[in-house]
This record gives sequence, C-alpha cells and structure tokens, in this order.
Amino acid sequence: MKLLELVDKYLENPYDTHARVHKGYHHPSSASCKIKNDYGEESIVGGCLRKIYWEHKGVKKTNPMTARGARICGVGKMVERFEVEQYKEMGIWRDNNVKFINAKYNISGEADCIVFNKDTNALHGVEIKSGYDYKFRTDVVGTPTKPGKPKFEHLLQTMIYVDYFKFPFSMIYIDRGNAARAEYEITLNDDGTPNINGKKLGNGISIPGCVARLKELEENLKDSTLPRRDFQMKYSKDRLKVLNDSSRLSKKDREEFQKSGDVCVGDWQCSYCDYKDYCWKDGK
Repeated sequence: MKLLELVDKYLENPYDTHARVHKGYHHPSSASCKIKNDYGEESIVGGCLRKIYWEHKGVKKTNPMTARGARICGVGKMVERFEVEQYKEMGIWRDNNVKFINAKYNISGEADCIVFNKDTNALHGVEIKSGYDYKFRTDVVGTPTKPGKPKFEHLLQTMIYVDYFKFPFSMIYIDRGNAARAEYEITLNDDGTPNINGKKLGNGISIPGCVARLKELEENLKDSTLPRRDFQMKYSKDRLKVLNDSSRLSKKDREEFQKSGDVCVGDWQCSYCDYKDYCWKDGK
C-alpha cells in the first residue's frame, strides 16, 4: 500500500468531495479593492473578479489545487488549531470558526476565533495566517531592521470581520518553518479605512472600495458579462521596462531583460489561479 500516493490522488480529485459551493454570497477571502501602491500606481489587491465570476458560475477548474498545495493548507489549519488551543488553556477563548452572514454586503464568512481581552474588558477577534519562505519572513513577519506588514489580501479579509463584528481583530502570522511570528491589530475608521496597530493606512484600501468591487461583480453576474482580467500571466515589454527602471525585477530577471529585452514574468495571482489554463487558453 502506497499511502502517500493514495492521499495525493484523493486530494487532487476535488470535484467529488471538495467542491466549493456558492449560495449567492461573497466570501471575505475573495474580496478585493483598488489601491495606490508604493510607486503611486493604481493596482488591485485581493481576488480577481474574473476568477470569482467563474466560481459563482460553477465553471469547472482547469488548474485545481495540487496535493502539495492541499497539504500546505492542511498544515496551516494545524497551526491555527494549535493557537486556538492555547487561548482555551489561558481561559480567554470564547468561540472559534464563527460563521456569519452580512446581508448588507451579501458576504458570508467565518472568523477564526474570538477571545476576551482582559485589558479592555471586551471581545476581540483573531485571524491566524501562516507562511514559510524568506519573503514571508522579511515582508510579513519582519526583521530587526525592517518592520513587517500584513498582506493586503489578508488585511482586506480581516477588515470585513471588523466591520461586521464591531470590535478589533488581531492578525497573527506564524512561520511554519521556524515559528517566527508577528501580530497586527486591525481597527476601522468611520470612513472604512483601516488602522494597523493604531496607524491609519492611506493607500486607498477601504470597506467602501471593497463593496464597489462586489457590486461590479454582481452586475457582471446578472448580465453574464465576463469581467476583465485583474492580473497578467506575463507582463508586456512596456510594463517590464517600468519594473526594471524602478528596480522591481529580481536580479536574475533584470539581467535577462537587459540582455534580451524580454523575460517571462507576471502576477503570482495568475500563476496560482484555478482557472489559469481556461483564462489564458488563447495564449493572449
């Protein structure tokens, strides 16, 4: 008996046992928003409207999650359960895997955990995420010389929880490789913009911005109009030049671009998309 092979085949056959069922609601993890990035460019953070459109329409995935990806997600869930167990032993746990429906925005979600904050004598939410590579440790967890920050897609998801539950949430990040960790407290201002550890983020990310994107998607679904792509599998040469000139290409890609004038680089969202082959089937 080859158990690893059996489990891999089971994990890579999602259509029978792991199909994601939509009931007309949007999911916080698919939320998105237009922002201004660090270079003053308009960009999208969060889910691609085209991908979410196909999910709602029940289109069969051409690139479902691999067994490796499913195992990585499983380890992340184990990290989450471990943290929640500590809250229980400490006596601050109040609930976990808290499902909710926000009828106002047509959003259905599940918060990881709710604890009791003894300092404020009030409830406090917890969203637990994990990662494992060098970029995660430097950009998200942070280093002694460079503070980390939450991933924008995770921040937007947590903002939706704060907006619904009306109390602060802590974003907990844990490295699955070396247990490095970081914590960010998220609150909302009256205009729907977030505060990270009490400091307002002014790049345009907001609850109203998220809701505007959801309404755009709902119009697409109503009219069966395929949304435009929010991300690119491969950047155009003009875009590559901008990235090269602003030192945003890796050393290897920069050397290749300067040598040939082109390099196969694009958005990671396309690389990991469940509909990658379907979306780019014409190669354009």
